[in-house]
Amino acid sequence: KLIYIISIVSGLVLCYLVIGFIFINDSISNNAVLPNSIAVLPFKDLSPEDTQWFCDGVSDNILHSLAQMKDLSVISFTSSSTYRDSDKQIPQIAKELGVSYVLEGSVLLFEDKIKVIAQLIDANDKHVWSKEYNDSFDNVIAVQKSVAEEVMQQLQITLNLEEKIAFEKYPTKNMEAYNLHLEGRRINQSVKNADLKKNIEYNQKAIALDSNFVDAYTEVATSNMLLAITYNVSGSHKYVKEATSYADKALEIDSNSARANAVLARIYLGNDCLLYTSDAAD
Repeated sequence: KLIYIISIVSGLVLCYLVIGFIFINDSISNNAVLPNSIAVLPFKDLSPEDTQWFCDGVSDNILHSLAQMKDLSVISFTSSSTYRDSDKQIPQIAKELGVSYVLEGSVLLFEDKIKVIAQLIDANDKHVWSKEYNDSFDNVIAVQKSVAEEVMQQLQITLNLEEKIAFEKYPTKNMEAYNLHLEGRRINQSVKNADLKKNIEYNQKAIALDSNFVDAYTEVATSNMLLAITYNVSGSHKYVKEATSYADKALEIDSNSARANAVLARIYLGNDCLLYTSDAAD
């Protein structure tokens, strides 16, 4: 009889545990989307000539500015760019990416003028905010920061002093260097051997124009790392040394550069054999 009672009690306890687990799981899934989370979709290119590379740069740099904020969860551009030519509706995209907001827009570049239209939409397809910016091309970085700033205002995000300093920092004020950097990144998307080398060439030219252009250093470092890992193991010491050198230089300028730190981590932690090759070659 005692064994029978124990069995009943054990069964009830097990049932409660199962029900509790299901309830918790449901609660987690229902709250999986953070209140302040956003995906920045690739802005559409409305220019007379193909300037999608530039539009991607605009989108990515707005995303980068938003990602500086600790109170905002931002989906990587790699993930959001998969929806470049998608016919999916905003609610579906938001659900798949697990975000509460989506920022989309378009860019029109003509001669020395630029028009940027941005709109913020919530996961329920409600239009939250939109604005059209018309300015000279030389002010494109300021336009990108204005978009990011207004998005943060809509989401009621207040910057602390550290975030404000990071947000107000310009990647470069040399627009020729900025263009070279963006063009190199566009070419680099294929991750082909020749294109990685072109990206290095473009960004080295950008560095020659602005020796404090951190993003250009990290592009050169990243492409060298990919060449070492993917294409030229036998001669990888050359690319490892270059990647390390440019990443170190980026960190001298900005010790918080996430991409520069990521390059060094990939080399030192994930590719010991490359370091040994480098040491042996030296």
